[in-house]
Amino acid sequence: MGYQGFVGLDVVIPHLKDNSIEADLMEILPILADENAVNEASKADLTHVTSRAANYLRSNQSELRWFGTKLVHVLCLHPRIIASDAGNYISALTKIIESKCYITSTIDVRQITCLESAISTLDFIMDKIRHKVALTREILTPRLPSIIQSLVSVMNLCPKPANFVLHKLFMNNTTTLRPFTTKIQKELRILLDDDEGLHKMDNELQSLVVSNFVTIQYALERTNTEEIYKQKLLHLLIEMKEVFEIYSEFLDLNEDSNLQKLLAALPSLPHNEEEIGNYKPLFPSLDIDSLEPLDILQISRRLHLLISLLKAFISNPRGTAVKLPLGYVISFLELNLSLDLRFSPMKREFRDVSLKKTVEYSIIKNKTCALELLTQLPSIFGGNLLPHFSSLLSVYELSVPVEIRKNGHITIIEERVWSQLGFIHQILLAASELLSLTYNVVNITPLLKLVDVALLITKSRLPKLDQSNSNGGSFLKRKKKGGQVIPLSDMLSHQHLFTITASKRTLAVVRQFFATVLKSCLLPSSKQSEILRFVIIDTVKHRNEVKMDKNLQELIHNSILFPGHDRNSILPIISSIISDKFLSVFMNPRFPISPRRDTTENGITGTNRVTISYIDDGEDEDSEEELDNDDSLSKRQKTSDIATDVIDSNGVDTVESMSKNEEPDTGLTDITLVEQEPVKISSWKREETRVEVSVSRVDKEATDQISNEYDSDSNSEFEIPVIVANDSEDDDE
Repeated sequence: MGYQGFVGLDVVIPHLKDNSIEADLMEILPILADENAVNEASKADLTHVTSRAANYLRSNQSELRWFGTKLVHVLCLHPRIIASDAGNYISALTKIIESKCYITSTIDVRQITCLESAISTLDFIMDKIRHKVALTREILTPRLPSIIQSLVSVMNLCPKPANFVLHKLFMNNTTTLRPFTTKIQKELRILLDDDEGLHKMDNELQSLVVSNFVTIQYALERTNTEEIYKQKLLHLLIEMKEVFEIYSEFLDLNEDSNLQKLLAALPSLPHNEEEIGNYKPLFPSLDIDSLEPLDILQISRRLHLLISLLKAFISNPRGTAVKLPLGYVISFLELNLSLDLRFSPMKREFRDVSLKKTVEYSIIKNKTCALELLTQLPSIFGGNLLPHFSSLLSVYELSVPVEIRKNGHITIIEERVWSQLGFIHQILLAASELLSLTYNVVNITPLLKLVDVALLITKSRLPKLDQSNSNGGSFLKRKKKGGQVIPLSDMLSHQHLFTITASKRTLAVVRQFFATVLKSCLLPSSKQSEILRFVIIDTVKHRNEVKMDKNLQELIHNSILFPGHDRNSILPIISSIISDKFLSVFMNPRFPISPRRDTTENGITGTNRVTISYIDDGEDEDSEEELDNDDSLSKRQKTSDIATDVIDSNGVDTVESMSKNEEPDTGLTDITLVEQEPVKISSWKREETRVEVSVSRVDKEATDQISNEYDSDSNSEFEIPVIVANDSEDDDE
């Protein structure tokens, strides 16, 4: 028997024993994954492997069960095994999940690992079976209730894999999930822990939990899904408004008239008894102690959770057709961004500085959450946001921390910008996404402050240290410990070690913002120059990277394509720093082949009845005029030839004159030709040529003008003798 190119299953079987693991898993799995090994195996060998994998799943030891889940995961790559053993594997995996790997009060990492591996393998088998009608009907559907029950029971132990599988079931098996709605909702509330648990999750788990929580609110209803969706969303907005109004206990919101208009635009609590009975807030009321500053952060956590739910409502993962009150959503987000202590100050009874700082920090957190949602809205609603374009840009400008000096000049507060850098990033990202909806922004006033703050965060800076003046010099406050003193000399001599430069995140955000601004706005010359300066410096710093960042590349291209009012292009500077295919189009343009006059039959006749052809081989050919009725060339026709040469030479850089070998026999006695080598006239100017040419008639004045043009020392470095053309009567003689 020749070489087969694969290892058979008979080699693996002796190493698979029920109560032990005698082989390296990394050696066995590639053999089991080989399609040839499974297809060429005998029925007895295949039965041995599948049965021993099932025995591992039924073991009481966590290590053996985990080993069995990996074997089953690889074996189910083969359709032959899925058709024969998938049902048994699903039942065994479901029992492992239901048993919670025998976890008691003490949780072992090995047990959690085994449980997560079992859920992952179960999900893999269901994906292999899903959408296959016969396998779904015979294997998957009868076992779905037990699968759902087991997943719900371990949601608190393995929240991410359990919610991931349930999310797929929400999309594909709505009918089977309906009896478990109450249990699933209860477990999700436990995970959220009344907004205490959300900030403990990573971003992926937050998205899964919130999406499942929203989907279960309306998607599992049998009828009137659209009406239930609208009602649930309005109730969510009412609850968000009620939570936001808690700030009125600490802040004087009545001082800001714009804030009051936004509050009045949002839906309020129902007044009818029937509507009051239908309204049920998703979460219980907050208990906040005004004497405890950290309790203020409960408002931020609750609003963060509610905005996350709003985001899930808007994204609508099921894709069903529903009506969304976009105006209410925009109004609430603007409400969060408009709240500012400059316009809504603290009430007089609250004089604690720590309380004021905590309230301000809470407001910044709310604004960041609102901006995250606003960043996603353009990709969801597109042009439907354009009616709110101006108001949103104004709110973004208002969010930048500024101060008004005594002279009335408005400046950006740099300290607050550096302390709220993540918030500034979200402002620029939201503005970039909004500007991407347009190609020409007329009112650019709100953008100027955003450009200023974007330029500010790209600059290098030194850390702020406490300083005091003593003995006529500036020194750091001395920190004495064991007699040691930290002098200012380190800061002065090694300044580069203390310099804080812009992070990669900051550069990516600013590049995206500038690329969008250059494309959609005509900025003042000063702002345009500052942006172009940043582009050049950023390009120099990253010119040696193996692969240039996409945002930087887009910024470079837009800075060249949209130079602004002054039309000052940085193309020569950028092209000398980096090499790019896009830049080569402008630096080395490929012009089409120049047209040449030709007397061949395949030529194309132009407007002056001169035959034109395009010469592809690059060789120059002598050209003459083609007349309609005359068989020989007269003196007048030869003069027309010279005039036509002048006209046609305007499109090229040089004009060739005839040599003595090409001198035609015209019978002209008054023309004195000078024998000379072929020469070229360089730097011909189109504006200096003022000649009218006609094939049928050439005036004497035009001919004299041509002679004078050639005879002028200012236009060429050689002289051509004056050509005098006689009247037609002389020709007839």
